[in-house]
Amino acid sequence: MREAIARGASAMTIIDEVLDALGVRGDEVEPFMFATALALPGWAGMFSRLERHPHEHICDHPPTLEEFIAVRLMLERRAVGR
Repeated sequence: MREAIARGASAMTIIDEVLDALGVRGDEVEPFMFATALALPGWAGMFSRLERHPHEHICDHPPTLEEFIAVRLMLERRAVGR
């Protein structure tokens, strides 16, 4: 995780790397990503709203749904030890 942050990897790059490390490929990607987004009820919706309504927030760069998923997947990878 630190390495990805240190090299300035984008959220999508991190997502791709974690999916590869977890062995999620091809037709498995979409259902896996869907399950990941729904694993913490309400969180994906909150980040999606932040992304769609940036004018309602006080920070200059509200986190995106893609960034949330990247962090979620990094934590999952760490949990399974890959």
